[in-house]
Amino acid sequence: MQAVKWVRRMEKDNFLKVIDQKQPDFLKTVEHAIINGWPLLLQDVLEEIDPSLDAVVSKAIVRKGGRAIIKMGDNEIEYHKNFRMYITTRLANPHYTPETCVKVCLLNFAVKEQGLEEQLLKIVIKCEHPELEEKNEQLIISTAANNRETKRLQDEVLTLLANSTGDLLDNQKLITTLQTSTATAAKIKIELEEAERTSIDIRNAREQFRPCARRASLLFFVLADFGAIDTMYQFSLDSYIHLFENSIHRSADKLGSTSLEERILTLNNWHTDQVYNTTCRALFEKHKLLLSFHMTMRILMDRKEINNDEYIFFMRGGQILDKQGRAPNPCPQSDPWLSERAWDNIIELEKLLNFHGIVASFEQNLGQWRQWFLSDVPEDALLPTEWQSKTAENYLQRMIL
Repeated sequence: MQAVKWVRRMEKDNFLKVIDQKQPDFLKTVEHAIINGWPLLLQDVLEEIDPSLDAVVSKAIVRKGGRAIIKMGDNEIEYHKNFRMYITTRLANPHYTPETCVKVCLLNFAVKEQGLEEQLLKIVIKCEHPELEEKNEQLIISTAANNRETKRLQDEVLTLLANSTGDLLDNQKLITTLQTSTATAAKIKIELEEAERTSIDIRNAREQFRPCARRASLLFFVLADFGAIDTMYQFSLDSYIHLFENSIHRSADKLGSTSLEERILTLNNWHTDQVYNTTCRALFEKHKLLLSFHMTMRILMDRKEINNDEYIFFMRGGQILDKQGRAPNPCPQSDPWLSERAWDNIIELEKLLNFHGIVASFEQNLGQWRQWFLSDVPEDALLPTEWQSKTAENYLQRMIL
């Protein structure tokens, strides 16, 4: 889980304690963490938090003799000011009561396509150009340190000015601090300007591999969509990242040249193939074709080769809620080859930009449309009137018809 990894990494030097509510002695661990000021990670919580933790979640702290006291069950223990508690859940869409929500700060760590793309970009750069990623991380750390130092100097000067009495020119400490601050600020400014130039070069170099990260991120969410087909289809992000790293290393052996364009193309093709083959091992046979179709459509949509409105229409069809003002079905009652549902879809299809005029075409050329509809292989037959040329280069539009 993204949240657990983040907490573990952030609190790794602070004696982080990790527990869950199923542990028989978890309350003892909570008490020790509160007394000693250790951070606490309570993971795998469902939609209800153990009532015994209500005082901790509510921060029901009282002062007794200058000490902060909190009551855990029948015990009163001292509350350390450095204590922090993190609570995580694996539920995709948890619903907590308003009483719980006002007591805690809720953060959504669910991975999004753009966020995953940035993570995968970091991985591919680390594998392809480790020195570049290391330089980028050092740059981020040094920039943050310089910004903190700048703020510290400003705060120090303001504090001295606020507490200064008498003539400022006689305050030697203030004058020395101002001189030191000015020299340090000038040095930091030069370093920040240099860091900005370096970051631009690093960013440009990293952006060259963004197509790989974007393709990998897109494919993960293709797999995530399969959870709507069958709840059994659940795919681990950690396993997917491991598969992506394998694709990076194994596709490098297939290169015939050292050009960047070929490297990106090879990696994208290899990883796409690996995602399909690996996923098919876990799918029912009837869903394998759907996987290849969904992968293809998402890749084409990413390339802007597929109209999103047309794709949605292809998947869902059209629906007319008010049929009173609807144009009548031109198909005669004696030969009802065009159903009312199909005619509803045609009327809704007219609303799409590339299908303007389709209703008039059916009304004016009904015989040609009937002949095409009744052909043995309509997918290979020529479409009536101008619709053959209009859809010649777009297979999705032909499938819609």
